[in-house]
Amino acid sequence: MKRWICLLLALCVCLPVTAGTADTAAFYRLGDQVADFTLTTADGETVTLYGLLAEHKAVLLNFWFAGCAPCRYEFPYLQNAYEEMGDEVAILAVTPYDDDETIRSYQGFLGLTLPMARDTAGITDRYAVFGFPTNVLIDRDGVVCYTKAGAQPSTDSFLRLLTLFTGEDYSGPLLLSSIPGPMMPPAPDDDLLSAALNAEGGSLLFAQEGGWPWLVDAEGYAKPGNSGANGSAAAVSVQISAQAGDALRFRFFTSTEEAGDLLAILVDGTIRKAFSGENPWQTYTLPLHEGEHTVSFLYSKNDRGAAGQDTAGLRDVALLSGAEAALALAENPTYPHPLPGYHASVTFLGQEARQIAFDDPEGAVNAYYGADGYYILPEGQRMARIDLGRACDPDAACYQTLDGTARVLSRCPHDDTGYYVYLPAPDPDLGWNALLVFPSLTDDAGLFVRLYIYFDSPDAVDDFCLSQIFSPVTGELLSNITWDYAL
Repeated sequence: MKRWICLLLALCVCLPVTAGTADTAAFYRLGDQVADFTLTTADGETVTLYGLLAEHKAVLLNFWFAGCAPCRYEFPYLQNAYEEMGDEVAILAVTPYDDDETIRSYQGFLGLTLPMARDTAGITDRYAVFGFPTNVLIDRDGVVCYTKAGAQPSTDSFLRLLTLFTGEDYSGPLLLSSIPGPMMPPAPDDDLLSAALNAEGGSLLFAQEGGWPWLVDAEGYAKPGNSGANGSAAAVSVQISAQAGDALRFRFFTSTEEAGDLLAILVDGTIRKAFSGENPWQTYTLPLHEGEHTVSFLYSKNDRGAAGQDTAGLRDVALLSGAEAALALAENPTYPHPLPGYHASVTFLGQEARQIAFDDPEGAVNAYYGADGYYILPEGQRMARIDLGRACDPDAACYQTLDGTARVLSRCPHDDTGYYVYLPAPDPDLGWNALLVFPSLTDDAGLFVRLYIYFDSPDAVDDFCLSQIFSPVTGELLSNITWDYAL
């Protein structure tokens, strides 16, 4: 999978600009008692580690730097945790690379009020920070109890970590290699669940598939029990004996991370439909081939966090036949599908949008970035049209950009041929941005992902050639790459 797909979709680690030089014997490890240090925040406040511990039940050190995309992704969750637990746990964000002016500008840009300081004491090396962000939890006794590189995916993950160290009965040290997940709720009786899922007068028999259960809400509908449990799934299934022309109708809602956490409907193990984002209660009808089928309703959560209420609802499931099925299918929304199969194509709009090509004998650009195309899109010209294949589900197909924007294509403006996307400006630290198009988020459709990198000016491409291309053989920075407009 392409390098920048990993950056956008995984809770990735940003490698440091320069490697640490500290003696590995001096690194703190899990269970070590740490020495005091003194830092001055960008706001001019002098803090010491043990001074913070004297006033709090633990200290969380967050190591970051301004050019780190995973750090930027994580900070809103860290800020929320600071607002909720800052009185009990001291949170201090430490950067080894940025000056006070940069820190203050960064705080203002993201709306951060948590304390942030440059590392004038050299603790980044001492705490063995080799990737960013890295979070280190030090308990009330000054012991390293948790250290991990990589962005946390939600506010809840921070809160689950911090609350372990704030209890009055804490006797420590509590050493953690990972943050415990939420508790799995008990599953309701299958008869109770079937009653919640069936349409009035229906007799379909539903069963849990194991793992996280589906629950029955107080209002009588079914909902997944894995809300808040990142990297989990809850599934309930029903056996259907279908005749030719039959269809399965159901009512649903979703309030989830768009293009992330999905309510998916599977037939015999293959995903046939998926929904995400904010969808109020509505009806959808799924056609069925003649024969015996297992239909599953799956709420699948990725590792990247949550949005909305982080849940879905399901009710009024009914097997329809004949004219009733045909009428229900005709009420489903329709979307353009001009291409065959799972294909997707991207066209950048605007008279000044130009594709570029690199004079790159080693193939370093594609080896390192792996894009399907590179473009200059001047301000006011950052718009693209995305065409999808007939086998794609527009409610699951999506695009993403480097700043974290993610949209399901069915929510984008569209005409009879395709979907229209307004693209954000290039990242100010990188000088470029990336557009990723996923024809589907399911069924291994990552094989068909399209990745495009775009700049806003020739000067930005010149800077890219001088400072951001590395040899695929030696890893050294290359400065002999040139570019020109593609024919």
